[in-house]
Amino acid sequence: MRIQNYRCLRDVDIRFDAITTFIGPNGVGKSAVLRALDWFFNGTAQTLTEEDVWAGAERKQISVEVEFCDLTDLDRTALGKYAAGDVETVRLWRRWEDGTAKLSGHALAYPAFEEVRRLEKAGERTKRYRTLCSEYPELGLPTVRSAAEAEEAMRP
Repeated sequence: MRIQNYRCLRDVDIRFDAITTFIGPNGVGKSAVLRALDWFFNGTAQTLTEEDVWAGAERKQISVEVEFCDLTDLDRTALGKYAAGDVETVRLWRRWEDGTAKLSGHALAYPAFEEVRRLEKAGERTKRYRTLCSEYPELGLPTVRSAAEAEEAMRP
């Protein structure tokens, strides 16, 4: 997990194992980590304001990034479009800036999408994308008219 610009936390990376413990004196950010996780997973449980941004931040932005590894079929179902196909790792970001929160993600190189992107000619990419749609109907990919639309459809 990576947290940027959240109150007393600035660019913090935390690796969670089966058991993770936060130990430290008051004021070092233990509760801030838990609040950031609550906001990431629940979104509306805590409304963010500029007061939640780390005082030294250049931009009034908060970003919490979580990477999910070793995904199971159940995990992929729960993560939906962010974990299409047989991807094993997904990285999601929840960002807050200027009062607006957004969730975005990136499947770490879904091989079928990368195969489409590697093709040089736009027509070839569009054709391969359409083939991908018929080979993997469970992805629920939309019909496209161009390589640009195909690229947009493959983004989480």
